Amino acid sequence: MSGTPYDDAFKHLAEQDPESLLILVGAFPPNQPVRIKVLSRELRTSKRIVDQAYLVTTGNESRIAHLEAQTRYDAAMPERMLEYALMLWLAHKRRYAVDSFVLLLTREGLPREAPEQVSVKAGSLSVTVRYHLVRLWEIEAQSLLALNRDQLLPFVPLMKGGLKELEASARRVARLADRQQRDILALNLLTLGSLRYNRDTIEDVFRRDNMILELIKDTPYYRYMVDEERKKALREGRKTGKQEGSLQVARKLLLRLAEKRFPKADIKTEVARIRSLSALEQLCVDIDDIKTERALRQRLGKITPAKRALKRKARKS
Repeated sequence: MSGTPYDDAFKHLAEQDPESLLILVGAFPPNQPVRIKVLSRELRTSKRIVDQAYLVTTGNESRIAHLEAQTRYDAAMPERMLEYALMLWLAHKRRYAVDSFVLLLTREGLPREAPEQVSVKAGSLSVTVRYHLVRLWEIEAQSLLALNRDQLLPFVPLMKGGLKELEASARRVARLADRQQRDILALNLLTLGSLRYNRDTIEDVFRRDNMILELIKDTPYYRYMVDEERKKALREGRKTGKQEGSLQVARKLLLRLAEKRFPKADIKTEVARIRSLSALEQLCVDIDDIKTERALRQRLGKITPAKRALKRKARKS
C-alpha cells in the first residue's frame, strides 16, 4: 500500500491495535486468548517491505499473520503475495506457518472472479500460496460496532451498512476521552469515509451532532478537502476566460461555504455586489477562520461597494 492518507489510517490501526486488525480480517475469533508479536516489515532476503506482519500465538501454536491493505484491487497482487509469503517463511527460518490476508477497502478494479491463490513452477520447484481476500464492504458494520474496539471505527463507513452506521461511528469517536486518540481517529474516519461518501454527505450526517462536525473541521484532511474543492471551483471559473464568469463561480462558492459555517446568515445581497475577484477568492480561503456571523458581515462590508458608488457606475454606463 503506497504512502497515502488511507495507508496512514491502516498503519495506525496496525500499530495501535493489532488484535482488532487481525479480528477484522478473520485471523482468529474475537474471544480467543492470543499473544501477538509485531514482526519486522522488511524482508532481509528481499527488497520487498510488507504492509504488516505479526507472530500470532494461540494456545501452543504460533503462526505468522501477514496483511496487505489495498484501496483498490491490484492485478499484480497475487504474485506479490506469493513472494511475500515465501520470503516471510524463509526470513523466520522456516519455523512458522504463514497465513496471508489482503484487505480490500473498496470494490474498485475487482474482477468478477478474483484469484485467492497463485502457483509457480520452475523446474523441480513448485510453490502454491493461498491467501484470504477480505472484502471490507461484505462485513456487517453493526457486528464490528458491537465489538467495541475504537481503533476499528474509521473502517465502519466502508463496511456493509449505511449512513446510520457512519453516524454511530462518528458519535463514538467524538466522545472519546483521549484528545490525541480522538483527533487521529476522526482524521482516519473522514479519510476512509471519503472513499465511499462525498464531503457534502459526510457533513450532512455529522451536522446532526455539532460536536462531531466541529471535531472533523479540526482535521487536516477536512481542510485539505475544502481547499481542493475551492481551487477546483475557482479553476473552473477561470477557464471561461471571462471576468464575470469567474466572479459568478466565486460568489456561488462563497455562499456555499458561508451557508455551511453560518446556516442562518443571509448574505446573498452583499455577495452579489462584490466586484473584486481577488477579494472573493481570499474570503473563500479565510472563511474557516471567521468566528462569528457578525465578523463575516464586517468583512463583507469592507469589500462591498457602497450603493451610491454602484449607482454612479450605472449612470456612467
